[in-house]
Amino acid sequence: MKKFFLLLTLFCLSSVCFAQDLLDMPKPKSLIEDKANIFTSSERYSMEQSLMAINDSTSTQIMILTLSDLEGNDASSLATDLGHKWGVGQDGKDNGILILIKPKLSQRDRGQVFIAVGYGLEGIIPDAIAKTIVDKEMLPFFSRGMMYRGVSSAIDVLASLASKEFTAKEYVNKKANPLLGGMLSFMFVIFIFAIISLSSRRRTVVDGKSFETRSSILPWLLLGSMGNGGGFGGGSSGGGFGGGGGGGFGGFGGGGFGGGGAGGSW
Repeated sequence: MKKFFLLLTLFCLSSVCFAQDLLDMPKPKSLIEDKANIFTSSERYSMEQSLMAINDSTSTQIMILTLSDLEGNDASSLATDLGHKWGVGQDGKDNGILILIKPKLSQRDRGQVFIAVGYGLEGIIPDAIAKTIVDKEMLPFFSRGMMYRGVSSAIDVLASLASKEFTAKEYVNKKANPLLGGMLSFMFVIFIFAIISLSSRRRTVVDGKSFETRSSILPWLLLGSMGNGGGFGGGSSGGGFGGGGGGGFGGFGGGGFGGGGAGGSW
């Protein structure tokens, strides 16, 4: 019996040490800490440039952390504690986001992700919205091994919400009714096409006879110009925040976290 309690004590102590090891990780010097090596060098560079641009233009800091093993830690607690300890976000604004990813390394393994949201963003990105982003933007890509696409899609939405480009309600409605949005866009294109087609009709007189003609190129030019219509997410890193970050990463600003956010697994 004494041996049993001794082994149990040693096991508990080792678990505490493992958890402490992860919490004692040094503060990252960039907005991406890919310890699980799930991104290529070009993917890391692209995302880092986008995250730097978001930081420079909005002061919101989004940190990406990947770990091959959570070592017994709960993903939500670890993400929240690290975000708070490192001070992701700005002091006084608490506008930091830490995305923790533990990839699925085998068929029997379980991948995990958690989006920890700083105090100051909890009203803009409540838990239910963070959960929708995980379920709609990340897990569909993660389940197919497309880690970069999933993270990029989430970054697009998080940055747009944080900058108030669109509201949480608008995002939810778009995700709940994707066909409706597409149908309205299609009907709008048809309407514009009809207007231009009718307005471009003209009458031509040849040898005393009148003919009705129309210009057919304008509607197609219109359709072509609308081909780059926007949306929510989609896997292009940084969305409207692409481009260089205007210099090196200056460090985290002292933001605070209190447990807001949501996660999922695959």
